Amino acid sequence: MGNVNDIIELVMADSKIGGKVYSDEPIIRTASNLPNFVPERITEFKEHFSEREYLGYSNSKKFYVMGKFMEDFQDDYDRPKSYFCYFPTYSQMDVKQLRTYFTWRTKVRKGVFVETSLSYVYLYMYELINLIGVESAEDGFLALKRLYEGYCNIDKSIKRYYRKWAAEMVIYYGLPVGLLDGIIDLEYENAANALIDYENRSDDELYSAIARISSYDPEKSAFCKKNHEDFSAVTAAVYRKWAEYCGSRCKRSLSERLFGLRLKQRVYFFDDAVFFDNGSYPDCEYIVNENHRYFCADGKYFSDKYEFTGKKSSELGAVIRETDRIMRVEYGFDKPLSSELDSKTLVKLITGEVKSFIEEKKQQEARIVRIDPSLLSGIRQDADIIRDKLMTDEDMSDDTEASEVIPGEISGISDESSPLDENEREFLRLMLLGGDFSAFAAERQLMVSVLCDCINEKLFELFGDTVIEYIGDEPSIIEDYEEELKGIVNL
Repeated sequence: MGNVNDIIELVMADSKIGGKVYSDEPIIRTASNLPNFVPERITEFKEHFSEREYLGYSNSKKFYVMGKFMEDFQDDYDRPKSYFCYFPTYSQMDVKQLRTYFTWRTKVRKGVFVETSLSYVYLYMYELINLIGVESAEDGFLALKRLYEGYCNIDKSIKRYYRKWAAEMVIYYGLPVGLLDGIIDLEYENAANALIDYENRSDDELYSAIARISSYDPEKSAFCKKNHEDFSAVTAAVYRKWAEYCGSRCKRSLSERLFGLRLKQRVYFFDDAVFFDNGSYPDCEYIVNENHRYFCADGKYFSDKYEFTGKKSSELGAVIRETDRIMRVEYGFDKPLSSELDSKTLVKLITGEVKSFIEEKKQQEARIVRIDPSLLSGIRQDADIIRDKLMTDEDMSDDTEASEVIPGEISGISDESSPLDENEREFLRLMLLGGDFSAFAAERQLMVSVLCDCINEKLFELFGDTVIEYIGDEPSIIEDYEEELKGIVNL
């Protein structure tokens, strides 16, 4: 046909012809575009499928067989004819409509998208879900995606059926789950799954999931931005407590309140399209994620999943906003929020978690052992003085250090020169006097074990040994060092 077009261009270039206009249409036309011309393949197509052997075929099976017969056909027809049908098939189309469709399809396969009757577009989508004209199921999926991306700017109404049929292609043909990204909101489903499985998720995972699903966005909160780590931890704790409360005191679990029930239902793939399904399925399973799967049993397909809407949760948003409000009050933040949560139970629950977090944070800070490096040099100087006092004349002459501490000299250490701080001296004094050293430690928000370790460490250089040991769970002074220790605390 290319040679014929070259001849037409050559003739039209003739100055005796090219400069004249005789009508509204080309003077010279290719044979394929003559009004009564019918391509041989289409003639064969029409005749072949009018035979009696196809009369008993179902509409979908006949569509599939006819589509396979014409899957490689190309056309170039310049007199398009419109076509409107709710479930378009080849059998309902006349020759001009068939030629119009195959010409449009030829352009689409080359990446050229022009507006046409919507029925032609759906007919091509039917071909792709039936794997007509493609090498594999994945090629069919990608061709369907290219059609959507190329034609949605012309007619956005195809989006609804594209998303449904593209997702069903992935599941029905067992394609990689990653192809569902952008068709199904996998990010939302993963966040919802984290909240459903809250008992096995970290605080960071829960916070990220909450931020994705909550209608109140904590990432835009001025308080959250300034205290992000604290807010993240409290938000996760509030969600856990809320979930536990719903599980034990309410008719519905928290996951049911937020996401509904997980249902097992019969599935009919491509039920709103012309799709040939031979009905022969092996038992199989297709897993989208931990709460979304499909399986085939006894020749029937089922879904097992939550009916996620993908919408932000206003109920979760109200709880997160109230958490923000209460934390602002407890932290003395200068931009308060008004109270909007109606449930007194939830307000009490949130308040309790906020206060508990703040108290725990205070206790953790109190348990931190802080060492002042500036005191180390003074401790070493005091130790050198004591060492010199304990050396014998023979030791002095040999210029060697004494290896043992002479008990009588340690008692001269004053509070100012003692390596122990005030809390440690008082704690040691109570141990020596048989007082309630545990109550003292609790009053100062200190741990008994930490105090004992600090005292042992600081006095090791003087005694060359630990001075406090544990008998069972209780610390006690080593009897050999009691007198020397009394001197250190001025008893």
